[in-house]
Amino acid sequence: MAELDLIRELNIYSSEEDDLRNNVLALESYRVVGDESLRPSLAEQRKVGFFRLDRPTQTEVTEIVDLQEMTEVLQTLLQDVNILKREIHTARGLMLADFESKLQKKALELYCRINSRVDELEKMHADRVGVIRRAFRQQLSDALSNVASIFDKNYQNKMNSDQKKKNAKADKLEAKIRELQGVIQRNDMVIEMLKTQLAQYSKQAAEEEEESRPPTKSPSINPELDDLRENVFNLENKVSELEKALDTKTDLAANLSDEVDGITKKLEQEKRVTRQLQEELENLRENSEQEMAEARRMSLAEQQILELQRQIEQQRIEMEQEMNEKTKQARDEVLSMARSEAAAMADSEGKKVMKLMEEKKKLEEQLAKERALVAELSKKKAEPVVEKKEEKVITDVDKIILSEQKWRVMVAKMKKELEKTHKMWEKKFAILQHSLHALKDESFLRQTLQKQAATLHHAAVSYATDTPLAILPTRPPNSPTKKPLPEIPSRAKSPANGLIDDENQVMSDDDQGLPPGVVPLPTPPARNLTDCADDSRPSTRTHVVMIPSVEAQ
Repeated sequence: MAELDLIRELNIYSSEEDDLRNNVLALESYRVVGDESLRPSLAEQRKVGFFRLDRPTQTEVTEIVDLQEMTEVLQTLLQDVNILKREIHTARGLMLADFESKLQKKALELYCRINSRVDELEKMHADRVGVIRRAFRQQLSDALSNVASIFDKNYQNKMNSDQKKKNAKADKLEAKIRELQGVIQRNDMVIEMLKTQLAQYSKQAAEEEEESRPPTKSPSINPELDDLRENVFNLENKVSELEKALDTKTDLAANLSDEVDGITKKLEQEKRVTRQLQEELENLRENSEQEMAEARRMSLAEQQILELQRQIEQQRIEMEQEMNEKTKQARDEVLSMARSEAAAMADSEGKKVMKLMEEKKKLEEQLAKERALVAELSKKKAEPVVEKKEEKVITDVDKIILSEQKWRVMVAKMKKELEKTHKMWEKKFAILQHSLHALKDESFLRQTLQKQAATLHHAAVSYATDTPLAILPTRPPNSPTKKPLPEIPSRAKSPANGLIDDENQVMSDDDQGLPPGVVPLPTPPARNLTDCADDSRPSTRTHVVMIPSVEAQ
């Protein structure tokens, strides 16, 4: 309001000055050149009336004195007018100087207010950025805890399912063992039956000796042959059952080989996944290298981020090498174990088959010998023959018992080996799953970090142009020869000297922990503080303060 009053007073003074100037010019027009006083001429014309003709008249003698007085009055008036001119000119200069000083004070006040307001806005911006960062960090920690809980649940479910599968396999093995035990019991029963038949045969032989009948074509030989045939038939059945058991074991070996093939396929799939991850990481590395080549003039914070990325890449390469070595070793171990087990199973099964075939041949030979002995019974006495037969049968029974014991020992050994192999494979698969999950977590974190770095590099911020919005004078308004007023110092200290110079820098490097879908906030606008430090007067350039806006991605 004070400024408006000053402007109004100046306008009034200027209008009054113009009126006085016009009057003075009108008076001076009547003055004679050479600063001569006004003197009336006797040949002046006077205009008489409005509706009559103008008639020239001459001055009378009585009017000369009045004219002299009028000339004196006019001269005094002209002197007074000159004095008033000087006074008005000095008053005008004083008023202009006062007005300029007041304008400078107001400009300084506005400048300081704008600086303080800008500082407050920057502080508010930093506080809001900190709040948003804390909020997103909390969200990230919550998401990580949720992911960890889900992972634990899934891992527990997988462990339960694996345990159920193992229990089912153990039940199947127990059932097979029971079946084998039943087969062994049946064989024991067959052995007991053979022993009873031998006892009966010995009794019959003793009775025949007592009767001392001729052994030619006796009807008692036929039942003995029938019994021997039945024994041979039972032995053949036993051999067929053993062959079936061998077939089942070969099927088990084939199933184990199929499982090994499935495991190898899974390992190949995991290798493909790791290769894809490696390719993606290589692509990301190439992109990061290009960005690094383009952004060599980055700040210290970005250089630290690049160093961290390099360290992470080195760790990733080391982890990939370790994982490749581990996978190769595991695959080689699996293949070697599977091959050795398959070869051992095949060798054992082949040996068992060969043993059974040999036993079958021996039994056939024994049957042929027994038939030959039966044929010779008609020619020789029965006593030595019966004793020899009993000895042979006893030796055969002992051999069968020993073979059964060997089979039981082999079954126990196979059970122990199966348990050991199952435990080893469980441990190996647990280690592989743990390492794969660790690799997946690392790849996810790397992708998020690289996305965040890319968003930081390519964040677009629009600012107002620091150019004049109007036509400005080419020369500075204050000439160097002109001295400032005594009330205003040449260099005034502004309160904005204590501001931070590095306002363009990022607040911190914590933007890397943000999730991939979140766009980081822009940096506050840069301000040149040299003007405020060098000269306290406001600059003639127009300065527009605008809030930055992030372009839509």
